[in-house]
Amino acid sequence: MALNSMTTTPPFTIRPATVTDLEALTDIWHVGWAGAHAAYVPDALIEQRTRDSFRTRFDDMLGATTAGVVDGQVVGFCCTKPDEIYQMYVGAAARGTGIAGALIAESERRLKAAGTTDAFLDVIVENARAIAFYRKQGWQDGSIETALLDTLSDPFPLELRRMCKTL
Repeated sequence: MALNSMTTTPPFTIRPATVTDLEALTDIWHVGWAGAHAAYVPDALIEQRTRDSFRTRFDDMLGATTAGVVDGQVVGFCCTKPDEIYQMYVGAAARGTGIAGALIAESERRLKAAGTTDAFLDVIVENARAIAFYRKQGWQDGSIETALLDTLSDPFPLELRRMCKTL
């Protein structure tokens, strides 16, 4: 007896982000950052992480941003820098749909296509949910180090866990 293989289409689309996505991307980043980081970082960093600061930072990141879309609405994104998964957020309503894994896989593909063989990402040490997700995607724990976070003014030092993956 032969088994019939059924192909299902995921309930989302992964595509390059566009200018028309900026407001939705900014909202996802602002809300997601607060939920994942505000309890663990100094007040001085929280004060710098306004919605406007995230929107302004997207001006330089849009070309390196992949969007996850459900029913025409942007629900998540992943940004890259050379050798790095730089930012990754999925709105609460879209978690558990597989979109996060698809976003990271597409971003890894983009890094590899650009010639990256050894990639890294930084995650807040206390963010166990994110660390578990990245491990499930094949990322390995690296060192804990002080990173200089991008802000609209001076870089902000914060201890982060570096995770690594050979692409």
